[in-house]
Amino acid sequence: MPETKIQKSVFRILMAFVMVWGMEVYNHFLTEEITARSFRMPISELLLLMGIVILLQQLIAGKIARKIAFHIVNQEKRETFIFTVAMQIVTVLLMCPMMSFVAVLMFKSAALGISREEVPAYIAAKVEA
Repeated sequence: MPETKIQKSVFRILMAFVMVWGMEVYNHFLTEEITARSFRMPISELLLLMGIVILLQQLIAGKIARKIAFHIVNQEKRETFIFTVAMQIVTVLLMCPMMSFVAVLMFKSAALGISREEVPAYIAAKVEA
């Protein structure tokens, strides 16, 4: 696991890239046939989603995952490997619904009756409420 701030930043960026790209390819496979084009993704969309992943993980999922993992793992023995696995599992369980919500807002916003340009304001209004 990363130890320094630079290592943590690089790890965070790599994990966000793999998560966003992997889920986009997976979703593409579910809806269309597999071709070489299936592995391409617009860079602007990739960077935007990576930024959202990093932001949500830093501000929400990471903090909650740490608290839950501390409750799951025996405090007296506190095995590093078990704690790390517990943190990763809880992070995935938190991030999947949050990113699904973001994807609905970004790609299916017409079903909500809002345009893509209005999505940031819509999210801000929901967060403040």
